Amino acid sequence: MILLRIIKFENIYDVELSFGEPSTANANMIMRDMYKFANGLRKKFHIHEVYGGMEPAIDMKTRFFTNRATGPLPFD
Repeated sequence: MILLRIIKFENIYDVELSFGEPSTANANMIMRDMYKFANGLRKKFHIHEVYGGMEPAIDMKTRFFTNRATGPLPFD
């Protein structure tokens, strides 16, 4: 099960996907696909910044990706 939450504050949108505790392999596969999807949205809608990671994803140490860069958490 995946929960999608979109929060708008002034001109900033925060899109959050929350899901249960999948196996590590599934989480890596999901984040790899999200990396491709988020960058596609970033280009199409001229979004300044996208990132994905474990909670709290705002922390650089818990990210799988930021814009076009991966890491520091590995996909595999």
